[in-house]
Amino acid sequence: MAIIDFFDRGWRINPQGTAYLQDERAFSFEEVGALSCRIANGLLAAGFGREAKGAVWASNDVTAWGCTLGLWRAGMCWIPVGARNPAAENHFILDAFDCEVLFFQQEFAPVVAGLRPRLPK
Repeated sequence: MAIIDFFDRGWRINPQGTAYLQDERAFSFEEVGALSCRIANGLLAAGFGREAKGAVWASNDVTAWGCTLGLWRAGMCWIPVGARNPAAENHFILDAFDCEVLFFQQEFAPVVAGLRPRLPK
């Protein structure tokens, strides 16, 4: 079983059920599943897919998790970077694992912009 299969099982069983809670908001399996499908389809349309490598640089956030699910749904390899890691550590991880796609929250945009020239892959 792939990791995405565990999410999809919950989605099949109870599509309108609450998959995640963030602050005061509930996110249904349908909502997060549809988001992950849009992300996966976008990645595949852009030429990424099986065994391409991607990461999500974000704090604990449902939309960010939907990006991770989208990476897995597209058959990609997920690279774990941490929002609390120093930029140098995330740079090392992204470079060492040859990251090809990076989703990130707006708050990390300045750091990502500074690292981007040193991440040619």
